[in-house]
Amino acid sequence: MLVSTSFWSGAFVNAHEHSEKVLALYDPERARSPALISGTDSAVAALSVGAWALWYLGYPDQALKRASEALGGSAK
Repeated sequence: MLVSTSFWSGAFVNAHEHSEKVLALYDPERARSPALISGTDSAVAALSVGAWALWYLGYPDQALKRASEALGGSAK
């Protein structure tokens, strides 16, 4: 939630930092149940919003990499 909240508040650095934290802590096995309930995988959400944050911060190459990872459906 902090990734999205930061991004939509215009705090792109914070959004990027929170995105990286989500990805560092992501465990696919533990994320399975919440993803089934909410319909959202936390890693895919962090990668997607994190990609936008990187774009707005002026890192288009890194943003493209993150967006491609999000489309792949997995952070790891």
